[in-house]
Parts: sequence; C-alpha cells; structure tokens
Amino acid sequence: MKTFFIALQFLTRLPVKINSEILEKDLNNSLYFFPLVGGIIGAILLIPLLLIHIFPIKLIVVLILTLQAFITGCLHLDGFADTIDGFYGGKSKERILEIMKDSRIGSIGVIGLIILILLKVELLSSLEIEILWKGIISMMVFSRFIQVFLCNIYSYAREFGKAKHFIGNKNYIQILVTFIFTVAIIYILFGYLGIILISLSFIPVYIYSVIIYRRIGGMTGDTIGAASEISEVVMLTTILTFSKLLLT
Repeated sequence: MKTFFIALQFLTRLPVKINSEILEKDLNNSLYFFPLVGGIIGAILLIPLLLIHIFPIKLIVVLILTLQAFITGCLHLDGFADTIDGFYGGKSKERILEIMKDSRIGSIGVIGLIILILLKVELLSSLEIEILWKGIISMMVFSRFIQVFLCNIYSYAREFGKAKHFIGNKNYIQILVTFIFTVAIIYILFGYLGIILISLSFIPVYIYSVIIYRRIGGMTGDTIGAASEISEVVMLTTILTFSKLLLT
C-alpha cells in the first residue's frame, strides 16, 4: 500500500503521511496506481455537481476546475505552461530545457493556460449531466494512464532531475496493468463506445509525444504534465463528439 500512498501524495495535495523510507523503486512502482488516483480525484471533482439545480452549469464547471487545481496543486498546469514557454521560445534542445526549468512563467505560457482552461470550461459545460460526471472520471483516469505510458516508453530528456525516478524504466507490465484498469473503468462508464473513446483520444496525445521526442530526445516532468492536460481536453472533445451516441 505504500506505493499507492506515494502516488496519492505525488499527484494530489491531500494530507498523506508516509512513515517508512521511500526508495527509488517505490517511486517507480507508484505508477501502477496513477490511474486509480486519477479516478479518486475524478470522484472528488463530482462534489460540485450536487449544486447543479442551484447554480448555472458554467459556474458548476468553474467550481470543478477550481477544485481540481486545489487538489492537484496545479502540478500539471505548471508543466503545461512551462512546456509551451520552452517549445515556443527555444530552438535547440538545451535552450528548450533551460526555459522549462525557469520557475518564471512567460506570456506565451499564460496565454496557453488561458486557452486550455477556456477549452475545459466550454467542453465540460457542453456535456449533458448524464455524461458530464462520466466524462470527468474518464478524463482523470485516462490522463493518468497517459502519464504512465509516456514515462515507460521514453527516456528522461535531462541528465538529472526529480522526474528521473519515474521516467525511462521501460516497464511494459506497468503499461499493460494500467491500460487494463483504464479500459475497464471507461468501459463500465460508456460500454463498448468507451474503447472507441480511448482509441481516438490516444492518437493526438501520441502525436504530441512524438513531436516532443523529436525536439528534446525524451520526456521531462513538464512535458508529461502537459501531456496529461492535453489528454484531458482530447478525451472531453472525443466524448462531446460522440455525446449523442453515448446518450442512447
């Protein structure tokens, strides 16, 4: 259970105390629980839906996204902004990595965050309530699986860094286990159409990862955080596209 609590501690700001020593293998093995933790976060994000008959849907969505930012500590939003800044402002691998390491956020990163949040607001607001709660859980589970997938198929782009404990271990069993869990959850929510949702959502995220790899030769914590945010938007877009079928 220690590795589960490590995943919970890493992906959220929930009060989690781990008394025993955390080894490098514990950090890597915690990836097995990333989609599960994503599902837990998604379940917590459903709380504002209790107010659906009191407040307008867009206010409810804003509350959901605010709660998400609070629970996750904006961890992946920060990675998204850093990635936007790095790839917009840097030409070489070294310069891109240098910009992403800078704790300051640039104007392009801010614009990227605004666009990302507006997309989430519009996508979530456009879903019928019968699908909305399923979409929230699906995007959280799927995006955390994407993190596991990218951590295991790519090497770490930097020589040193905190994310090195997670990236580059090439543990394909980990990919398989978390993929089966992700498919099972989304299948329970959407039936066989869930398989289509996962397949179509995976394609643009994988294309993103190839672009990143060609530019910097691997992944960093920031680029995986960005992938997580992108995969949430892509999953929501796919769900909205098939919403009429999902309602039948």
